[in-house]
Amino acid sequence: MCPRHGIPLAVAAVTLWSAGAQAGGEADWIRVRSPHFEVVSDAGAASARRVAHQFEQIRGLFETVKNARVDPGRPIVVFAAKDETSLRALLPGAWERKGGARPAGVFVRGSDRNCVVLRVDVSGVGAYRVLYHEYVHMLVDLNLPRLPVWLNEGLAEFYASADIDEHRATWGRISPPQVLLLRSKGLLPLDTLLSADQSSPYYNESDRATIFYAQAAVLVHYLMLGPPGKQQPLVRFLKLLDEGKEEHAALVEAFGDLKALEKDVGSYVRRFAFDGILSPAQIGAEPLASEPLSPAEAASLRGDLMRRTGRAGDARALLEEALRLDPKLAPAHVAMGFYHLRWGALDAAERAFATAAALSPEDPIAHYGMALALRSADAETLARKEKALRRTVELSPAFGPAYGELVVLLGERGDWSDETLRLARRASALEPSSLSRRLMLARVLRKGGKTAEADRLEQLVLEASSSNPASLAEVVAFFGDEGRTADAEAALRRGQSARPGSAAVALQLGTFLRQQKRDDEAETALRAGLAADPENPALLNALAYSNAERGVHLEEALKLVERALARVPDNALFQDSKGWVLFRLKRFREAEEWLRKAAERSDHPDIHSHLGDVLGERGAWKEALEQWQQAASRARDADQKASLEGKIQQAQTRLGAAAP
Repeated sequence: MCPRHGIPLAVAAVTLWSAGAQAGGEADWIRVRSPHFEVVSDAGAASARRVAHQFEQIRGLFETVKNARVDPGRPIVVFAAKDETSLRALLPGAWERKGGARPAGVFVRGSDRNCVVLRVDVSGVGAYRVLYHEYVHMLVDLNLPRLPVWLNEGLAEFYASADIDEHRATWGRISPPQVLLLRSKGLLPLDTLLSADQSSPYYNESDRATIFYAQAAVLVHYLMLGPPGKQQPLVRFLKLLDEGKEEHAALVEAFGDLKALEKDVGSYVRRFAFDGILSPAQIGAEPLASEPLSPAEAASLRGDLMRRTGRAGDARALLEEALRLDPKLAPAHVAMGFYHLRWGALDAAERAFATAAALSPEDPIAHYGMALALRSADAETLARKEKALRRTVELSPAFGPAYGELVVLLGERGDWSDETLRLARRASALEPSSLSRRLMLARVLRKGGKTAEADRLEQLVLEASSSNPASLAEVVAFFGDEGRTADAEAALRRGQSARPGSAAVALQLGTFLRQQKRDDEAETALRAGLAADPENPALLNALAYSNAERGVHLEEALKLVERALARVPDNALFQDSKGWVLFRLKRFREAEEWLRKAAERSDHPDIHSHLGDVLGERGAWKEALEQWQQAASRARDADQKASLEGKIQQAQTRLGAAAP
């Protein structure tokens, strides 16, 4: 079953317009294509061209000056909003969440496409700071293993200051407002900065996040451009991380006395000026054509973003509208295929991807989606899946996910040949920040008799993941897919020991234990997380839902989920949790109201299952049957499917008995 916490661990979510806002009158959106980017904007062609050109500039800087890999192997689409109002329509969650940061843009990653959302009504020095910042994150991941949050954000800030024209590029400047902020409010304790993860309030809350980013920028500037001899420890630290060294141990080994480092950085922030690095950049401007988006294309793009960010109901409505307007629009079929995949509707997904591949046979993502939809283990289906994956890598040789899927398929067939090993190495090289790819490579090595190399690689991965919650989640998911439950728990316990105050780790551990039917231990883990971060909405919701499932502490559970909803009011899973708690309290009318709200936003099987239960309790058997059938069509968990089938049979029996 899908995790129930409702907030992704990696904070990169973005939402587009609601389906209702689409009803008329919004500004026209246009598209500009550059050699490596697609920009869609409501700010006019000139602004879209400027954004595309700036992305090409920073890409060229990294490619020609930094000698870095710059091809992610999948398209990058940039949504360039004309102002804050437009951006707020794209990112409503940032304005809805109490105390949440108000971003000027975000990066949304996907296996098939990367998307950027930003506002363009900025000018002067640092006008493209956010643009560069988000793009640099992707480039860092293409070239380095997973980094701690402070270093990832610090590097992004370091390069985000880039000032580029056709002749030169300057980067590595610290903005005066950041320096003034740190001087006026003081620095965070270095331990606090270094231990922050994606769930930390210092990373997520607006007032603290500002200090966090400023201090991360200054620390990285000090390590890269500070006193002579300070650059080598940073290189050493990166090398130790790549070798799998635990983060804190790597810090101590590379930098020595961290208290001394804290003192040095405190002095550094009071210096008079922060110089940058000047490099030649021969990146010429290119004339770029623009074209208006058709209504179908606009609806398709919006729906695709919606489905990436959890607004399932709006996503489906927009994608259906796109296909009604233009039944031959291949990207809309691809997006609809991924929508169906998200909820386990494999037959519908297969049809959507097959249509897309027929309409656009050179689109690698259509073939890749087809491969994902083909889940049967019979020989004919596996042959079709392999053909689709091989066609994908033929069309897009740098598309890492397809290599990974192909390795899994060959492994299921028992093929541990040199070709499988070559494909596994390629998958890992294309996605160096993915620890699951390294674990997959370790598995292929072990199956191919290279046990010593496999053991070393797996140990490196375990050490690297223990202090990074996002990496830990990836490792636990891999072990879960492999049926290595004990190894998954051991990794989680190791992560808990490395980061005892991490809400993200507490959430992962609690979710894992509940899935293992170890409810008391799950509650202990979640309460420990809340003790460290009392207002974390994902933890509040997880504990509320867990207690509702068990039928215990229901009044407390209601208060917990209401606190979560106060911070994230439109989260469908949080709304579902409140409805489920109310159901357990036998407050059926209120429960139905909240569950209907949730069902309007999401097609998650839990929501429809719960709504069916409420309707059944109220004797509305026909509608209850419809909800249970909808849930069963999307359920992935075998126990949940069996339970739903029993409820469906019960409803059919009652309806049959009631028929004249």
